[in-house]
Amino acid sequence: MGLEEELKYRLQDETALERVARILGPPTCETVQHNVYFDTPGLKLHRSGILLRLRREEGKPGGILTLKKAVVLQPGRIVAEEQERNLSARRVQELLEKPSEVLQSLDLSLAAAVLEELHGAALQRAGDLITHRRSYELPEGELALDLVKFPDGSECEVELETEHAQQGRRFLERLFESAGVTAFPEGEPKSGRLFKRLGLLGRGADVEPGGSEGLR
Repeated sequence: MGLEEELKYRLQDETALERVARILGPPTCETVQHNVYFDTPGLKLHRSGILLRLRREEGKPGGILTLKKAVVLQPGRIVAEEQERNLSARRVQELLEKPSEVLQSLDLSLAAAVLEELHGAALQRAGDLITHRRSYELPEGELALDLVKFPDGSECEVELETEHAQQGRRFLERLFESAGVTAFPEGEPKSGRLFKRLGLLGRGADVEPGGSEGLR
């Protein structure tokens, strides 16, 4: 189990995202990711800073099950304990049908924390979204430009997974300045924004992007 530190910023629209992409040049890779989030009907995991996500990439069999538990959650920065497990196509189907049973069968320490948090409540498929991702391997870390497709609209996000947050933040600030775009530190994960759009969480006041509970 390791710690993942991400710097996260939301951009105004796809035009801004393309301006950043032009500065960066050709990506290391491009993927279309189908993400499924699991939780209880009352979102017990999300409210406790725990994420349980299945990610499948178009053109590839199987998928990746990810568990995260928040350690630091700030606007523009998330630090989380993270564990992943590659799943075969058969196990993916089992997870979609019986998520609680599959989770119990996994030899992952974070899975035990998830099960304890559930207190016997059943897991269910809480929501889906699609991410069109362009990835860049950079000296500052692994950068992703994301066009996130929610059921009722889309958003644009920049993520930098880094071991040096201050250096990474300076790099992103210079990148946004060079691209001539305004970027908002994002404190609310994709999953939280998805749950709000689905009516599972209160939307709150209309403010600029940033600030919430839960994980990506």
